[in-house]
Amino acid sequence: MSKDKRDSIQQLLKERLDLFREIQAISARQLEICQHNEADDPLIEKLLVLIAERQTLMEGIDLINEGISHLQKTDSTMNTGDGWSNEQQIAVVINRNDEVCMAWLRNKSREVAGMLQKTRANREASDAYQMGGPADLAWFVDKRK
Repeated sequence: MSKDKRDSIQQLLKERLDLFREIQAISARQLEICQHNEADDPLIEKLLVLIAERQTLMEGIDLINEGISHLQKTDSTMNTGDGWSNEQQIAVVINRNDEVCMAWLRNKSREVAGMLQKTRANREASDAYQMGGPADLAWFVDKRK
């Protein structure tokens, strides 16, 4: 393999590792958000922005992988496994952070579903007491004797 190809692949591997590190940093910020007890709109919005940033970085990694594959097709003697160990270690940390965040999101999702159910029940009761129709309709029957 030519020195230029080897240098190109090494540069791509360095860029890929840098992207993995950026994803790890975003994952750490997501974990900070997931440490809060409340799931208010600003926190959820921040989380969605971070997810979008991660998606962009993952697409960058895919492009780098395509570039590496293209360069390797011309010469199979190049071994690119050197940086893989670092990337695997970063991926383990990212995965751990993601598990915590997913558990937090599942919990908050259940809480929101419970609040929605209570709100619906309260609204139905409120509508019934406020007599949504004409006043002469009997919504409630007095069963006292």
